[in-house]
Amino acid sequence: MVLNNEQLKSIAANCIDLRTRINGRAQFVRFTDKQVEVYQKANFVYQPISTPCSCFDFIYDGEIIAFEFDVICYGSRNFLSFDLYDGDVMVHSLFTYADSEGQRQFFYKFPDKKERRVRIFMPFSVGLEMWNFTLDDGSHFTPTPTDGRIKMLFLGDSITHGYDTHYTSMSYAATVARHFDAVCLNHGVGGYVFKAESLDEELPFDPDVITVAYGTNDWGRYGADEEKYREAADEYFARLCEIYPKAKIFGILPVWRADEDRRPERMPFTRVYEILREVYAAHGVTLIDGEKAVPQMRNFYSDGLHPNTIGQHVYGLSVIEALEKAGIKK
Repeated sequence: MVLNNEQLKSIAANCIDLRTRINGRAQFVRFTDKQVEVYQKANFVYQPISTPCSCFDFIYDGEIIAFEFDVICYGSRNFLSFDLYDGDVMVHSLFTYADSEGQRQFFYKFPDKKERRVRIFMPFSVGLEMWNFTLDDGSHFTPTPTDGRIKMLFLGDSITHGYDTHYTSMSYAATVARHFDAVCLNHGVGGYVFKAESLDEELPFDPDVITVAYGTNDWGRYGADEEKYREAADEYFARLCEIYPKAKIFGILPVWRADEDRRPERMPFTRVYEILREVYAAHGVTLIDGEKAVPQMRNFYSDGLHPNTIGQHVYGLSVIEALEKAGIKK
């Protein structure tokens, strides 16, 4: 049986909508129209349309899952993956490419028919549209219940976005969300900085926990101007705390950069840490020490800045440990 878009919408998770495009195909939505406009005015075109942490999440008693998809847009990363979970275990991943050489069909057959929780995580690296989502004829599916599950909002730049994991579900944000079985929104935007205007009080999502991981792009944006750096971060957290007064907010210090000692025109990176510690404290934000979250070795990075698959996963484990120490539970 082929699911229609209303049926697909019922099992779409970690997004604010599953929108039907003019061609009838389905598209995940994770930002409000107002936020998309803010990003696109600043020339961040593909990032807000991409789908990190978004997934289908449902209980299913059949064997076959298949769908077709196409890439609407992509940025500097030409790869993408769809990760499929049987319960808590990843059992399949389609890794392909965004250009014309890539695959455009997903297919998987479970070894047996039984009721199981299925999650299919969408790519972090592209915007996409989907159609012909097919399950076994005569099978049954229901959305995974969300009642009682913690809600998490992940804010940040390209590392929060998911760069550069080859398994989309192993980004640090997805790793944290999976561990806590959270309903989440990943609002990471590659290349972005502290900008209070990117927050929308009308976002239809009320998080219990918020993590914020900006600061490394701001270092490049403001260079040696410590005052402007501090002002941007301070304004952002003031607005965030105003919108979400009941949420537990965590500020993650930027991860290690291989080039931090080769930028003499900028403030020392140690000052970034000092400024952010002060800003977090001023707004009652709990600190997570991102400097120690990923080993400071190039083997854990794709380019000396973005953690690779293992680096992202280790980062996620570090954040999980910090959240649990702060009392966050499933």
